[in-house]
Amino acid sequence: MAKTDLFDIFFKNMPDDSVTFIGTKLIIQIPESFFKDNISKMIRSDVSTLGIFDGYIFDDVDEDDIKKATHHFTMMLPCNIILTPTVIDLVTKMVDDLDTGVLTKENIYNMIFLKDDTFIRSRNLIKDLDISDHFINIMLNGKIPETIKYDYLPILWQQCADMNGSGSLDSNFNMFAIITMNLTRDPKDLTVPFRYVYDKYYAKNIHGGKMLHYWQIPKYAVPFTALTSTDPKQGITISMTHNDKDSAGSPVEEVIK
Repeated sequence: MAKTDLFDIFFKNMPDDSVTFIGTKLIIQIPESFFKDNISKMIRSDVSTLGIFDGYIFDDVDEDDIKKATHHFTMMLPCNIILTPTVIDLVTKMVDDLDTGVLTKENIYNMIFLKDDTFIRSRNLIKDLDISDHFINIMLNGKIPETIKYDYLPILWQQCADMNGSGSLDSNFNMFAIITMNLTRDPKDLTVPFRYVYDKYYAKNIHGGKMLHYWQIPKYAVPFTALTSTDPKQGITISMTHNDKDSAGSPVEEVIK
């Protein structure tokens, strides 16, 4: 969890290895897409899921607007956990669709916990190689919570592999870091990798960039790769207007010179 003091105030470890919520109200948000991709599963009244998600704590039991939450935290436990909410509610929220440039609706499941509800059924971790695949899925599809620090993403990825039996990754860690760097972009200019401007954002206490879907990367990379994007028209437009003098050339460019 993001802040240890929040855990000490609002959660309690129980003798049976479960974790109980002792605050007034807690909402955990999990995208509906997680269930479609089998990252999360509903098992009767429980939810089995990858432990990477946003949580919102309320002092008012009748409040459900996450913008009015008293506290916000990001769970960063890259393994499978079992949640036991009192209520599971499907809601919609507006998100920025990078393909169209407009706000669109996204379905989200609100997992609602009230005082003395069991939050996590067991603190005992079970290794599951599928969880490593689930982590890669949410990385490549831009579903990592924006509150996770940019420079922590490769470390979290490595922890996921370690905890779920994939090993220490060794030399592969550098490749994961490269993938992270390409997926994370400057929120104000998606053609610029976040690594080039992170110091400017860090100075403003902003520690994360804009996570893209992996198939959107060609649109914002060098000109010839933009042509391979899932939106050819947009790719051609970006290719024609791209001004990055340091971009690598392509075999095609060499032929037509």
